[in-house]
Amino acid sequence: MADESSAIYTDDGSAAVNTGISVPADNTARTAVSRIIAGNNITITPVDGAGEVTINAAGAAGPADASDSVKGITKLSVAPAVAANPIAVGDNDPRNTNARTPAGTASGDLSGSYPSPTVAKLQTKAVSATAPADGQILKYVSANSQWEPATPAASGGGYVKVVVAAPSGVAATDQFNIHTALNSIGTDGGIVLLREGIYQLTGALTVKLKTRIQGQGMDVTVLKAPNLALNASLFVSSTFPNPSQSIEFLDVGFDWTAVQGEDTALLSGTGGGTNTIDFVKILRCRFKGHSYTLRLHMTRLANGSAYGWEIAHCIFDGNQRTNFHFLSTASVGMVFKTNIHHNTFKNSYTEGIFVQLRTQDTVFTNNIIHSQAAGALLVERSDSSASSLDSIISSNLIYTGAGQMALYIRGPNGSFVGNKLIGGGKILLEANGTGNLVEANHGDIELSSGVNGNSIIGNKGTLTDNSGAANTIASTFVSGVRKSGETAPLAGDVKLEAGTNITLTQDAVNNKISIAAAAGGAWAKIADVSLPEFWSTSGTIAVPAGDADLFKLLLEVNQADGGALTLNMFVNGRLTLTDYYSQKLLVDGASITADRTNSPRIAEFLAGQIGFIEMIFGPTHDTVSGNVRFSVLQPQGSPLGVSIPKIILYQWLHTLQMAQYPVNDLESIIIKPAGGQAAGGSRLRLYKLV
Repeated sequence: MADESSAIYTDDGSAAVNTGISVPADNTARTAVSRIIAGNNITITPVDGAGEVTINAAGAAGPADASDSVKGITKLSVAPAVAANPIAVGDNDPRNTNARTPAGTASGDLSGSYPSPTVAKLQTKAVSATAPADGQILKYVSANSQWEPATPAASGGGYVKVVVAAPSGVAATDQFNIHTALNSIGTDGGIVLLREGIYQLTGALTVKLKTRIQGQGMDVTVLKAPNLALNASLFVSSTFPNPSQSIEFLDVGFDWTAVQGEDTALLSGTGGGTNTIDFVKILRCRFKGHSYTLRLHMTRLANGSAYGWEIAHCIFDGNQRTNFHFLSTASVGMVFKTNIHHNTFKNSYTEGIFVQLRTQDTVFTNNIIHSQAAGALLVERSDSSASSLDSIISSNLIYTGAGQMALYIRGPNGSFVGNKLIGGGKILLEANGTGNLVEANHGDIELSSGVNGNSIIGNKGTLTDNSGAANTIASTFVSGVRKSGETAPLAGDVKLEAGTNITLTQDAVNNKISIAAAAGGAWAKIADVSLPEFWSTSGTIAVPAGDADLFKLLLEVNQADGGALTLNMFVNGRLTLTDYYSQKLLVDGASITADRTNSPRIAEFLAGQIGFIEMIFGPTHDTVSGNVRFSVLQPQGSPLGVSIPKIILYQWLHTLQMAQYPVNDLESIIIKPAGGQAAGGSRLRLYKLV
């Protein structure tokens, strides 16, 4: 190869044109070519490839663009030749600015369609569509086979307080939010706090024991019940295996206008066992709009009971009936020891019984009932009409129309005291209404045939007795009357009888009996004072007095350590000392001394005296001068066993400047201390003969 020329020459296939180049004789390039055929991206001229042929690249100069079916070169600076089949994409490819939004149906834990699928599951378990409230977590609830928003329980399962989201306007959402809150209460109990507004419900809610459901006020927070079925309840509580206890409803309004099922209740028990719900409080709540029978507590089991409920300061407005008992009188279940007080019941229905109280050992007091029904209040037992009531129905105001029954009594051994019937209603004791105390009620009373053993005492109204049986009926009754010192009080109708010097006057118009002492018959005490206090405070005893009055002054004196005492008496408020004269008579052993002083002195005690003195005195008129004289009569010795060595008697004269100030009528007397200081336990008692 060393001798081959590197010079250019032309070879036409048969002879070398460039004679300046030496070509070896065995050069194979001289082989003749009969035809040239164009391949991919190659053109030839002439196209048949005969003769002299020119070979050119097809299209632009350079190699072909590559694709998934053609080998070649991909230029990254331009878009690929086939947009759907790029080999590589450069940074200036316009497709890099396209979001390339996915499309199609989602699958797996996602639901819906791309580009906006929804997380419907976690680990193949469904996720609730309800949005969580503030502070809630995602919790799996096996009973519902889904993940749900839930408020975490307090550390250690302690007391929980849950604030429910505000009403949403969607019943399913409100129901779920309240259900979730109630479900979060643990065994230690807690509060479910409802916000302002109307919560719409779709069905019953389960409430655990020791749970309080509290709103912002009976007219501020309202639970609107759905159309409950017959015998359904808005709240249910499991009573198995133990009784449900300590459930509270506070400051909530309950709207029953959508309810069409009769005999629906606020709360009932579910489960086996005794189905007992105890110690429930319903305070400051409003129940309105029930067109059938609203029950506060109800069980559908024959052996259920409710114990220790309190229903207070509530308003029952526009319900056809309000019942405090179970389904029927044939039920063995009982409602007992319930305290129902300070509630208001109002309705506009004219049929049936408005409020039915079928309980035992219950207090129904200080309630107001406005009823247009045929009967306002029915009281009986729920297990048997013949069983003992042992209940107290007292101090209620019952408004009815004329001729309506304000109070039906259909059970024995109840107390109906101090109820006031307004509007013309009456109290009716019907069959089994025996052994009751009906006392101090305002309204007419009727006893039906056969009722017996009742005490109808001190009621204000007309009594119609159709019983034909033994009942104690008295228009006036004083219980527990006994003489001082006697152990047992008198029973039944106690009559008043006038004794010596006593008069009794019965006033039918004012419904009273007046007791008065007969004239001249007895001493009436009008003053009883301590002498040391009387003297130290310069006290005054002022009493009315008449021309014919007689007084008794009783003095218990102990002046062993004291000085002399004097006592003055004035009349008609005249306090000038010189208007009076006193005639003193001193009896001392065998001597008698008389003296006259210009003063209103009525009594005098010497220093060192100890004893007891009784003075009886009364006025006499001087018809010429108009003066009044008081004469002290019957001085007594000392009953204390200590002799009084000196007795001083006074005749008292009121001059009033003689005729210038005549005393034609005695109006009053005033007794005042005049001098000295009383000692020890001395007392002064003043009596008037009446």
